[in-house]
Amino acid sequence: MATQRIKAGILGIDGCGAALTEAVRSCASIDLIALADRNRDLAKARAAEVGVEPYDDYRSLVVEQPIDALFVSAPPFACHEHLKLAASRGIHVWRETPLARNVQEASALLEAFEAGGARLAVARGWHVTAEGAGITDLCDLIGRPYVARGVALEHRSDPLGWRGDGDRAGGGALIDRAYELVDAVVQKMRLPDEVQATTARRSGTQPYDTEDVASVTLRYQNGSMATILAHRRAWPETWSLIFDGPTGSLRLEPSRAAVLAPDGAETRSSHATAESTYHAQVEAFAQALLAGAKTVPSAAATHLSTVGVIETAYLSARTGEPESPQQLYHLHDLPTPSLADVEQDEAEEQPEQA
Repeated sequence: MATQRIKAGILGIDGCGAALTEAVRSCASIDLIALADRNRDLAKARAAEVGVEPYDDYRSLVVEQPIDALFVSAPPFACHEHLKLAASRGIHVWRETPLARNVQEASALLEAFEAGGARLAVARGWHVTAEGAGITDLCDLIGRPYVARGVALEHRSDPLGWRGDGDRAGGGALIDRAYELVDAVVQKMRLPDEVQATTARRSGTQPYDTEDVASVTLRYQNGSMATILAHRRAWPETWSLIFDGPTGSLRLEPSRAAVLAPDGAETRSSHATAESTYHAQVEAFAQALLAGAKTVPSAAATHLSTVGVIETAYLSARTGEPESPQQLYHLHDLPTPSLADVEQDEAEEQPEQA
């Protein structure tokens, strides 16, 4: 980029958008010049607080403001077309999860950004720790993972709003709360050969059609396996993921990562607050843009497999049978995504499993 500071806008300032706004404002390499939210009063009030231009229409911000980048917390249904518009104007985008509601929507975004020569990145908080230790570095300490166990529990009360509408949300507890669990497993253990899932809503007549509970099993031909449980009517709230490898285990939590030896003793740990995680991701994205890098951290292309596994899980929940992500891509006439940072050698020796 020609400038040494990035002019940026924000789409969606409610919910996690507040933390994202603060992360963008705290980055010395970014000038926040506008923000937008469909709630006009909220947009005006927040814009007045931070001294930027308010919008209640996403398209107007994209078209009218001379921005280099957009930071987005608005859900996919609310801004999918606006992001493609941004891509056509060469505007780079960093967005909150999920990348999209399904693989077709995700693929359309990737094509738009490639055609526009712009970068698209997606949040990946599980990958960021403090003290200079990345999750990849910590995961290397346990060898190639062969089992993963993830739990994402939250206590969400009615009304669910758009999150209760399957068409707008793309799903419920799984895509909303457990997206990063699936993403971490896919990035570290590659695309599974088979996905089996069960979903359920709270008993009784409910004014929504998305699931409250999802149980997902990812299976691999080499015997590796991952299980994920997501529940949005649970208490206490928690998010955790454990990878088991031949030389130990790695436990991930929202603010901490720890390496455990085979005997359970903790050998290394790293900490990060939610605020520092947001800041680190935003700053890394900005620095990649300023450096003119051909790719950016957590590029959207690396999330295509995550979206595919989640869509396959929902398919399995409907059919009651195991389903194949590879077959899903074939049915959509899309190439099976490759994960450059995941070891694909199936001949690699696996640890003996009971």
